Amino acid sequence: MKKRILSLLLTASMVMSLAACGTSTSETTNESKDNSVSEVGSMVSEASSDTVAASALDVSQLEHEELTIVFPYMNAAPKDTAKIEEALSSIAEEKINASIKLQPIAYGSWQEQFNLLMSNSDEKMDVIFTGLNNTSLSSMVFKGYLIELDDYLEGVGTPTAEVVGDYIRGGQVDGRTYSIPTLRDLATSSGVMFLKSYIDKYNIETESIDEWSDLTEVLRTIKEGEGDAFTPMFLNGSQYTSLTSTFSDPLGDSLGTLAPNTDDTVVVNRFATEEYRELVALIKSWYDAGYINKDAATTTALWQEAAQAGTSACWPNNMKPGQVENQANMIGQEMTGVHIGEDVVTTASLQTAMWSIPYQAQDPERSMMLLNLMYTDADFFNTLNWGIEGIHFVKTDDGHITFPDGVDANSSGWYLNLGWVFGNQFLSYFWTGNDMDLWERTKEYNDSAKLSPAAGFVFDTTNVKNEYAACQSVKEEFVRAIETGSQGLDKVDEMNAKLEASGLQKIIDEKQRQLDEFLGK
Repeated sequence: MKKRILSLLLTASMVMSLAACGTSTSETTNESKDNSVSEVGSMVSEASSDTVAASALDVSQLEHEELTIVFPYMNAAPKDTAKIEEALSSIAEEKINASIKLQPIAYGSWQEQFNLLMSNSDEKMDVIFTGLNNTSLSSMVFKGYLIELDDYLEGVGTPTAEVVGDYIRGGQVDGRTYSIPTLRDLATSSGVMFLKSYIDKYNIETESIDEWSDLTEVLRTIKEGEGDAFTPMFLNGSQYTSLTSTFSDPLGDSLGTLAPNTDDTVVVNRFATEEYRELVALIKSWYDAGYINKDAATTTALWQEAAQAGTSACWPNNMKPGQVENQANMIGQEMTGVHIGEDVVTTASLQTAMWSIPYQAQDPERSMMLLNLMYTDADFFNTLNWGIEGIHFVKTDDGHITFPDGVDANSSGWYLNLGWVFGNQFLSYFWTGNDMDLWERTKEYNDSAKLSPAAGFVFDTTNVKNEYAACQSVKEEFVRAIETGSQGLDKVDEMNAKLEASGLQKIIDEKQRQLDEFLGK
């Protein structure tokens, strides 16, 4: 096999990456452990400075192929898919002699559809988004879903490898690369996004909100003012996790985590900690008071729908730079963001967005060429993300983009706004309302985030695969209902009893062993 690209980097201890997936190793060096979030911010800045040209290819020697991109979308179903396919194909045919087929999947159906697609060996797919997934990268690799990428990154994928840089380590399993992290913000930050109209209507002083418990009086005020049918806070199957995302480093799966509010590297059962019980009790009190929608544990609706329907005033959310402006643009209403807690870089936050080549790909080398366009070609990226100039957006005199006259978020046939999904967000145009220094602010955000002592660690479940499967089932049975307020502390006790009976302690012991090796202990 060819010598793999960046082999020295790939065998080093991974401390900073965009999506963590690797093996535990005793070869962790002090130098790698000292990598800082500041260094990552610098890499982001460098990666976003210019578009990297595609490999020098003799396109005339390539047979024409149709390549399919599979990805989730969060807004209204895109109506102009055929137009975008044509526009992307015009770029891809010149660069890699390929036409483009898009397969957008509604986020509410993403997990189910992802599993169905991967289980069908006859499915036509060439590149697929592997973030926002309940199935870990190591599990996807174990099931044979993804193609190893190292040889392709050394060959035609060199442009992508160069722009992603050290982050390429983030998609590693057992020393081999199976996914490519997207270039974007790195940290996880918690908070609440409010529709500004409610902040103004009830004279809410957001500066006084420092802890989750500070929201109780705010939610009560809005509830009393809006009436019994109104639920001030909207939660769904993904946003509830924002309440616990910076609670403690979940070490990838929450089955054995670092202890809350400490830099210790002792692995514990987070569900049995006093801090977790206090948070659950708080969320349950909100639910019982009617502050949270009753279907929070089961709904597939998105916050956009609740906001536009006028049924909720706020929702937990990641508070990365530009998020307030981004969400305001998505629904055409002013927003106010309230930051709660500290920003932190964990393995979980690094695994949010990645791209892979599925085992069904007809020509993995051509798939890699397509990924080059997504990570290095600004025209391709912005067409995929924003659509066609003059139809879906227009450029303004100050360098932003916005809707053409007569078009808005509801009527546009292509308004995805998914720069963080589509490869290299630092190639993206700035939508009107976003500051032109957003990428610099993103660097500062990464610089200031707390680095978990276990950032980059990925748990190998091989030695506890039966216990892991059983505990995952228990977690899936209980956690969503508990963390949306539908169930309370009695269910936490029941869940912990089932986790113990299913072998959680064996998982914790094995995870501790691997983490100690990763840290060089």
